[in-house]
Amino acid sequence: MGAHAVLILDAYKATPDITLAELQALLVDHGTKVALGARWRFFARRGITRKKTVHATEQDRPPTF
Repeated sequence: MGAHAVLILDAYKATPDITLAELQALLVDHGTKVALGARWRFFARRGITRKKTVHATEQDRPPTF
C-alpha cells in the first residue's frame, strides 16, 4: 500500500466519497491487489474516516418495521 500511497491519496482528493471497492478496482488496474482491511488501515493511519454521513432527512425518518 505504501508504494501506491500517492495514487490512493490523489484518487481520494479527486473523489472524496470514493468507496473502498472503487479504490480496489483502481489498485487492480495498477497491478496491485490488497485486502479490504489494508485499505481501511491506510486511511485510519492518516486520520481519514471513510464512514458515510447520514443526511438530515434520513435522520428524521421514522423507523420502518
